[in-house]
Amino acid sequence: KEEPPCDKPPLVLWEPDEEAKEKGGQPVVVDVMLTRFLREHQRFGVKFVFECLMGLKEVGGNGCILADDMGLGKSLQSLSVMWTLLKQGL
Repeated sequence: KEEPPCDKPPLVLWEPDEEAKEKGGQPVVVDVMLTRFLREHQRFGVKFVFECLMGLKEVGGNGCILADDMGLGKSLQSLSVMWTLLKQGL
């Protein structure tokens, strides 16, 4: 069964700089299979979690805690990050 096209823009979590591109660095993009279901606040959350896990935020550590009301998509956000990391070999 063919999926309908996704009307949302790609969710790019990281873009390599020129030096990284020369070394073969590729952008980290969440699979469209997942982005089609992410709401705007969840897209922000996925990017936040990725940046925390990869040490891209200047907070003196790696990792984060997702905590909020039930039903806001913490599981989908977490799975989106894990799937992306696994699929892109990070």
